[in-house]
Amino acid sequence: MRNYSIAELSVRNVLVLALLAVLAVAWRPAPVYGQEPPKTLTISKIERIPLDGPGHPEDAESLYYLVYAAYPQDWQDEVQDTFKVMIDGHVAHYEGGGGGFGGGEAESSFWVYLGAPGKKKIEVTLVHEGKTIHAEKEFTVEARPALRLLDHYDGESFFKDEALRFLCFSTKDVAITVNGKAVEPESMPVEGFDGISILTIAPSLRPGINSIEYSGADAEGKRFSHTASFYFAANNKLKVGDHILFTYGGPKSKSGPFYYVYADGTVLVSGGSVQWKSVLVQGAKKLITDHEVFGFPITAKAAGSGGVALFVKSNFLLHEELDKKIDITVEP
Repeated sequence: MRNYSIAELSVRNVLVLALLAVLAVAWRPAPVYGQEPPKTLTISKIERIPLDGPGHPEDAESLYYLVYAAYPQDWQDEVQDTFKVMIDGHVAHYEGGGGGFGGGEAESSFWVYLGAPGKKKIEVTLVHEGKTIHAEKEFTVEARPALRLLDHYDGESFFKDEALRFLCFSTKDVAITVNGKAVEPESMPVEGFDGISILTIAPSLRPGINSIEYSGADAEGKRFSHTASFYFAANNKLKVGDHILFTYGGPKSKSGPFYYVYADGTVLVSGGSVQWKSVLVQGAKKLITDHEVFGFPITAKAAGSGGVALFVKSNFLLHEELDKKIDITVEP
């Protein structure tokens, strides 16, 4: 049985792209016109970025900031590829965040990791007519703790017992339990990202539902905690009546690719609408970003041998192609 239709996926992709476009416009405001344009480079504004992206509460965890730089509009074509961002005299980890222009003013923004909590000197430079022009601003990074699960989402099903990773920033006295049993994480600082560590716990899941609790304390010693649950299908086995979320693919563009999961219909059936889940991942540049994935609901209907087939359509003009098949046994 198909878990969702091509039309449904297309509509959802169009809606999410439209929403992201609206958020992007809202998140990168255009320069304020009607005031005197800058005569040189200035750092006009610095804003926190919630770890899960725009639209989340202002007090949400944050690792990155948008640094806005304003400069004369007639410099724009010459300087747009010459920007650099420094933090306390060292090259920062950053990516371009967009920009705008009008009324004699141009503006560029940068998505920047400012480092561990404390006072920072932020410097943006550009090259104009062969000269390097500097703008500086002091800013204090708040000791706002972040302790988050990486790579997975609450309610996900696993088909192999794998290590779990957690992002740790400005958090002390971390404690992690798996099914009520304390486990000691291995901590590894992220090279070049002062203040960020990745905590890893060894595989320790049991067949069926597992509960994870991870907690820590902020700079003042106030504790906070999070919980998550996972279903571990050890040896690709489920029990009659079990419900799982099978992770496969995620929203891309309105042209594709599109992803499909077909259950055998006798032993395994679709359990409802496809769910969109957000996970935090560490990319090639070691930046932590949010990533959307699909969770396909599957229900173990009857005892026996069955499975799911995974198909992908790389473009809406093409046919679905088999990616892989996964055999699953349902026990009474």
